[in-house]
Amino acid sequence: MLLDALTQPAGHPRTTAIKDKAAGLFMADCFLHVERTAEILRAAGIEWVCNLPTVGQHDRAFQHVLSQVNMGVDRELAVCDAFRTRGFRLLVAVSEAEAAPRWARLDPEAIAHVPGLAAFRTGRPALSQRRAAEAELRAALAAKGWKGLFLPYGNPEEGAAVKDEAGPCLCPPYPWPGTWGAQETAAG
Repeated sequence: MLLDALTQPAGHPRTTAIKDKAAGLFMADCFLHVERTAEILRAAGIEWVCNLPTVGQHDRAFQHVLSQVNMGVDRELAVCDAFRTRGFRLLVAVSEAEAAPRWARLDPEAIAHVPGLAAFRTGRPALSQRRAAEAELRAALAAKGWKGLFLPYGNPEEGAAVKDEAGPCLCPPYPWPGTWGAQETAAG
């Protein structure tokens, strides 16, 4: 849907529906042409980019393999920085506290916690497991002086239940455009 919306002329309903949304891009993609992608996003009115999916979700061995072919975290950081220097606002996806210092140096406006793939081995990670990982990540970011908006992973209802500063930003997939509540009601 995002790509379809990006190909529509300005003012088209799909174009206006993506205003104030972040484009999730695989920033480590060796075929990603930053300048051309920036032009397309800007023409569609998108001001935010996010490194989603993120290389950091993978285990260290696979991250190492990706880095050997210039598709690792270093490339992801460099491409995020390239979008930032072109005036895009950054929403950065981070999976673990150890990665926080590298991402904090970019000074993104927002950071979203995206649990690593291993956390999903037996299904969706438990709220307690996610909150513990988020607390470590928040502490690591605070230690580096980062003061942006932190967005946890989960359902919007979970954010209200634990009184987060911002509701969870990454939810189970649903058809776009749509609303989380409508899908929950339909699913029963």
